[in-house]
This record gives sequence, structure tokens and C-alpha cells, in this order.
Amino acid sequence: YFNLGNAYFKAERMGEAVASYRLAERIAPRDPEVQANLRFVLDSAGIRSGTPLPWWQAWAQRLSLREWAGLTGVAVWLLALIGVLRTMKPDWRGGLKLPMSLAVICVCLSGGGAAMAWTGTHGEPAAVVKVREAVVRYGPLDDSQSAFTLRDGAEVVITDSKGDWWQVRDGQERTGWVKAEAVV
Repeated sequence: YFNLGNAYFKAERMGEAVASYRLAERIAPRDPEVQANLRFVLDSAGIRSGTPLPWWQAWAQRLSLREWAGLTGVAVWLLALIGVLRTMKPDWRGGLKLPMSLAVICVCLSGGGAAMAWTGTHGEPAAVVKVREAVVRYGPLDDSQSAFTLRDGAEVVITDSKGDWWQVRDGQERTGWVKAEAVV
């Protein structure tokens, strides 16, 4: 996805470059090259990034979904091991209270992070405008009145679809309908 984003940028297809970098970002959220190229494309095209994320979602996106799942798996196994030790060595129960409490907290935090990362990956579908200018209309018809326009590379959230039209919401919370072929 990173190389595809670079190729789209060189071909001056900003929307598809942004979409490719966003896909690369899902796989490697901390990769400095992906972040730098994404920022560069957004700045070059004069695009403001999508809606700012609440702090907890920004925190959850520091790791990929796969990393959160692995961390949760390790925490669950640690909790299970402590539980087995408590069962097999009853005289250790007092000494294992703190490790057991910490393991429960780790399972909750890593599980919550995994859930938020999953929501970020599989929640509301995101799209990027791939045409120079996309006309967003009040209704899903060519005859509907124009609501606003979005530039190449603008990021939106898809909220509904009807035929070959998608209802989208942009970073300014404006909603309207755009032709499906105008976004990726």
C-alpha cells in the first residue's frame, strides 16, 4: 500500500494516494515513512485530515489490531497462569493477589484497546474523493440540488448507500450524497 500510494502520488492521483497510505497506516500505524508521506500528500493537495479523533481512539490506534490482539492474548495467558498457580499452591494466594489484579487490569486495557482498534478498522467505512472535484448533493439523484463540493483527496465517512450513490459526512460534519465512482 505504501508503494501504491507513492505511485498514485507521482501520477498526481491524490485521492487514491491518500487511500493507499491510510491502508498502509492500518498495517503499520507507527511507520514514520507512511506518516511522512501521508502528511506530505495531504499538505501538497491542501487537504485537512479527516475528523480529529477523540483521545481514546488516538491512543488505540498507536498499535495495529494485530498487535492489540497479541497483547490481549499474552495478558489472558498470564492471568490463566496466575489462576493455575493460585489453585495448585493455595499457600501462595496472598502473594498472588497483586499480580492477579494487575493481570486483570492488563486484560481489560488490552482488550479495550483491541476493541477500539477493531472499531477503527471495521467501524464506519471511510472513503477518499478520487476525482478533481466531487459534487455532493442533497439527495441521491443527478437532479438534486448541490450541497457542497469536495476536492481530490478529501476524506469522508460513508453513512448510507442507494444504488450508485453514497451518503457521506465530511470533517466539518456536512452530509450529502455523492456518486460512488467519485470516491475510493
